[in-house]
Amino acid sequence: MTDGSTAAGGHIAVDGRSVEAHDGDSVAVAIIRAGEAPARGGTLCLAGDCGNCLAIIDGLAYTRTCQVPARPGTVVERHPVDGNPPLPEETAPREIEVSRWAPGQVVIGG
Repeated sequence: MTDGSTAAGGHIAVDGRSVEAHDGDSVAVAIIRAGEAPARGGTLCLAGDCGNCLAIIDGLAYTRTCQVPARPGTVVERHPVDGNPPLPEETAPREIEVSRWAPGQVVIGG
C-alpha cells in the first residue's frame, strides 16, 4: 500500500460478511473478485456513469461502488432486491444562500 487509500490484502464488509480487497480495488471490483455482483443491477460501465452498482457504503445510500476505494473496514450493504433503501433523513433543514444575477453580456470562447 503506497498512499494508504486502498486495502492491501485487507477486507471490507459486504452484507455482514468479509470480502478480501486488493491494493487499488474499488468496492465494486472487490465484490466482483469475490464472485458476486456489487448491486442488484450488476455492473455495466465501471466508470460511474450508469448507476447499476449502487449500494449503501458506510451508511450512505445510493453510492456508486465502482467509484469508492475498497479501504479496510468499509461497510457495504447492497440495496434490497424488492425496493430501494430509504432516502437519508435530514435532522434540520439546511439554509442555502441563493444568489441570482443577470449579466449584460456573456462572451463564450473568447
